[in-house]
Amino acid sequence: MIHSSSRSTILMLWPSLSDDFPKYINQNFPNLVDHEPLYGSCGLLKRAKRYVLSVCGLSTKSYLSSWIDRLNSYQSIIINANVINSTVPATLRKIGYRGRIIYWYWNPVDGKTSPKPSKSLRKHSELWSFTQSDCIRYNLRFNSTYYFMNPESVTTNNGTIYFVGRDKGRYEELCTLKSKIEQLGIKTDFHIIADKKSPKGNNYSPFIAYSDVIAIIKKSGAILEILQEGQEGYSLRVMESLFFNKKLISNNPLLKYAPFYNSNNIFIIDNSNLEGLADFMSRPFVQVKSGFIDYYRFDNWLSRFEM
Repeated sequence: MIHSSSRSTILMLWPSLSDDFPKYINQNFPNLVDHEPLYGSCGLLKRAKRYVLSVCGLSTKSYLSSWIDRLNSYQSIIINANVINSTVPATLRKIGYRGRIIYWYWNPVDGKTSPKPSKSLRKHSELWSFTQSDCIRYNLRFNSTYYFMNPESVTTNNGTIYFVGRDKGRYEELCTLKSKIEQLGIKTDFHIIADKKSPKGNNYSPFIAYSDVIAIIKKSGAILEILQEGQEGYSLRVMESLFFNKKLISNNPLLKYAPFYNSNNIFIIDNSNLEGLADFMSRPFVQVKSGFIDYYRFDNWLSRFEM
């Protein structure tokens, strides 16, 4: 568990606290929320049973961790949407919780890792998403993505284009892109990490802690973002580029319409066309107005829920 120094009235539930994100939120924005893992620790067999109950729409109350004993001390609960927690809002209502339940889609709705909004979810919680298209398609409420670090204006630039992320079916595309970039005389640093569906035999990088990711980003010249087909919304890579003053190379054409867009800072890849990339990398980064960056701070994101 990660608690604010003075107990908050807002609880944020995560699939796991093994990620660094809750730790960074608490360090940089103390006293705003408490963080808890949704479920308590258990063995492989119980985790498998819990997963089956979740995907079948059945209660997983007996697996919830110790925060359930303090449930009514919280005025609001934010649940990071995942297929393993789609029944939790209904469970909380059944045991008498009457506060706000915000079911937050921090990934696009895909019906796999992020469940499609059900009647039960709509009945027992408020449904919010960071993706405008999902808000329209599924009648969700919109809030932007957020970032949990404070802006840093002074970083170094070694001219390298950095990519970090799981395979997600992008391995061949990323390797081809890496080769094309290097043919332009630009250095690269790619950390492609295997996922559950990754084939054996590919040259994957080991898992890297987010603290190490940040250290590499601060030294790099640009961050590379390759979205999966159909993905929209501003990703973590976009936030990192804003908060650490780094150029961004992306295949997301919607970035051209972002309020912080500047052609000196953001390069849009169109059908793997890298024409102009070398010139882009040679131009200086243009400082983004602080108001655009502040909008995505975690505390401002939280306030947009009208907390």
